[in-house]
Parts: sequence; C-alpha cells; structure tokens
Amino acid sequence: MRWRIYYVDESSFSNADGEPQDAPGGGVAAIVQEDDVVGVAIHHQEDFYAFDEQWGGWYGLDYFGLAQYLMRPGLKIIKMGDNMTTDKYLALIRSLQNDPGLPSKSARYTWERPNG
Repeated sequence: MRWRIYYVDESSFSNADGEPQDAPGGGVAAIVQEDDVVGVAIHHQEDFYAFDEQWGGWYGLDYFGLAQYLMRPGLKIIKMGDNMTTDKYLALIRSLQNDPGLPSKSARYTWERPNG
C-alpha cells in the first residue's frame, strides 16, 4: 500500500481501494503515505489535502495554498479536512504511527537528502 486516508467517522480509503479521485472528498482526519526519506509521512491538521504525483503524492493545504493549487494546470484532486474530538484525534494519530500496511517512520525529515 502506498497511502491511506483516515476519516473522522473512523473509515479509511487506500490506494488498494481505488484511485485518489475515487476517495470520499470530505471528513478527512489524516493521510499517511510512503516516503522515500523517512519511511512514512503523516499529514494531519490541514484544511485541505491535494494529490499530485509530481509533488510526491498527498500534501496539506490551507485556503491560500488551495487557491494556488487550483490555478496550476492539470487534473485536481482535493479532499477536505474535518475536526474531531481531542481524544479521538490523539488515538488516531497514535494508531497511524503503527499502520500495518505502511513502513515505520524511520527518521525525522532533514533538508538534506541522503546520498547527496
């Protein structure tokens, strides 16, 4: 599995279930995806989430980032973030760090890529 979207209703959708554009568009709590540098990237606490292969898959956006994204040419894939109670949110984030379908987070990101 390359990525999984977690929703506030405790459902999820991954690349094994379909393409990014097939996933439900609202109620996103977090998105996890494989990352070449740190093993797994966890995106959460964002207003919107966009998918773009050229930018490495999923990433978070605020309203201004959304406007910039929408002005770029090409297919747009946007999912909308949502709120949940603190207790549910903290439990979700703890579980994301151990998603059995994705690699473990191996390191913190640095601005220097390995081997160059």
